[in-house]
Amino acid sequence: MSLRQAFIIWLSLFVGIFIVSWLCSLLGLTQYITFFYYLGAGIFLSKKVLANLIEWHPIHNTIDNVSSAKLGFALLWPIRYLVLFFKLGVLKAL
Repeated sequence: MSLRQAFIIWLSLFVGIFIVSWLCSLLGLTQYITFFYYLGAGIFLSKKVLANLIEWHPIHNTIDNVSSAKLGFALLWPIRYLVLFFKLGVLKAL
């Protein structure tokens, strides 16, 4: 998966948070729907985008390293993926 495709997927899910939150407040629904969307988007990005975007080095491919990275990316995905895209973009450009 290219960096551009991954960024477009991330951006659409990021904008989707605001759309789901707006629809929930407009229709008078509970905000738990937004929370479940947030968790689902983080899991989706962790399973589909992160797995195809980076490759783990065999030395650092331990249970502790991989699980902490994947949990961090799944729970804090709006910030962590933006940082990852910036770092990968710098590596690609330089």
